[in-house]
Amino acid sequence: MSTFIKMPFNLKELNTRSKFKEIYTYFLIKDQIKDNNLIASISEEELANEVGVSKVAISNYLTNLKPYFKGITKKRVEKQNHYYNVYHFNNLTNGFSIIFHSLKDDDRITAEQKGILIKIKLVCEKGTNFIKFGNRTELAKLIGINTKQFAAKLKPLLDKGYLHYIDNSLQLNPTYFPLALKMDNTHEGISNYVYAVIYQYCLYKHVCPPLRDSKAISYLMAKYPNKDDSLKEALVKRCPSLPKNVSLDYFVKALRDKKVDRPKLEWNVIL
Repeated sequence: MSTFIKMPFNLKELNTRSKFKEIYTYFLIKDQIKDNNLIASISEEELANEVGVSKVAISNYLTNLKPYFKGITKKRVEKQNHYYNVYHFNNLTNGFSIIFHSLKDDDRITAEQKGILIKIKLVCEKGTNFIKFGNRTELAKLIGINTKQFAAKLKPLLDKGYLHYIDNSLQLNPTYFPLALKMDNTHEGISNYVYAVIYQYCLYKHVCPPLRDSKAISYLMAKYPNKDDSLKEALVKRCPSLPKNVSLDYFVKALRDKKVDRPKLEWNVIL
């Protein structure tokens, strides 16, 4: 079984009354995929227990979720007059967010709150863990929470550290929501590493990180081609303070052609 789950972007379009529990139900079903065969099965009773609702509610959830499956078939249990659902999924090569399956095991938050976190990830800026917004009413609409319930729904997640604000951005804790999976010594892996280091440095400085920019990252990769502390040391030395609206071009200019001393590091990167 994989350690992560691909959640399709179009799931954010789900706009039912129980959408957050339904999104989490979809996550639980997809978590049952084994051996990359894009097929999963789990009983409605087990789903009901995991989500904390009745089997009738799960049946309704599955009706609402039906458009997000490639198909649902029924399979008969041998020697028993009993059938169970088999869920079929499309092979996603783009248009998805990565979520670690260990989210399921977190007993500090409810099924609905897990669904809220997943929904937030689905509406984050591409390749990031944040949502930028003009005001709280706009943010509530993006997430799909009634404005009257907005503060109450998010407060437990803010208090427990799953979310936090930086200016007009809502930031998602990366524990279950990685920026990228590949962090090896390939071109893609180094690219992801460079962006992750800058991203975490911005959070350390309480500044909303910049969006990815392939041209800027290519320059930084050429200057810092290894997964070592050189980029982190350069950031500490050359970027002691950051503007509120920072871009990757800012870092390119700040780090350009200057000899960097090796300062003592005071922060760690969470990848």
